[in-house]
Amino acid sequence: MIKLKIIFCLAVITILDLQLCACQQAEAKENESVAEIQKEEEKESKAPTSVWEKAADAMEEGNCYEITENSYIEGIDFDFSQEDIQQLRGILESKEMEYSEITYEPEKAKYIMNFYDKDGNALISFVQLEDGSLYMDGGYQVSSKALEELFNSRIKEKQNLKNGKS
Repeated sequence: MIKLKIIFCLAVITILDLQLCACQQAEAKENESVAEIQKEEEKESKAPTSVWEKAADAMEEGNCYEITENSYIEGIDFDFSQEDIQQLRGILESKEMEYSEITYEPEKAKYIMNFYDKDGNALISFVQLEDGSLYMDGGYQVSSKALEELFNSRIKEKQNLKNGKS
């Protein structure tokens, strides 16, 4: 009789153990699915078009500064006007910019343009290389005539002012 009780207890323990394993496997699969969904959502929220949309909605101010060879060489450094910000919002809202995932060599960066919301939180940044190509957060190369014209005209304007003072 005792042997029968022991066998019965072992059988119950085995069945419970199998059920526990099945539950753990189901939970692991569910966690994997949730993680994949979160990854997709995160990737989507960092996609350039999503970043452009968010930045256009909240953008209040921006700054551009030149990267020079050393700290003794003074580069241009200026804030974008409210007209510039409005123009940039329009460009971002139009989503008529093309992008590709191409990385750049940081040492070739010539200008950095940062844009912020009303509380000073960073929204979007662009890097312009020596050759004039534009990149944004996340390593995306951006192509937009309107954006290039806006940035280049302001940079040229500030360069002329700087050179006129020398």
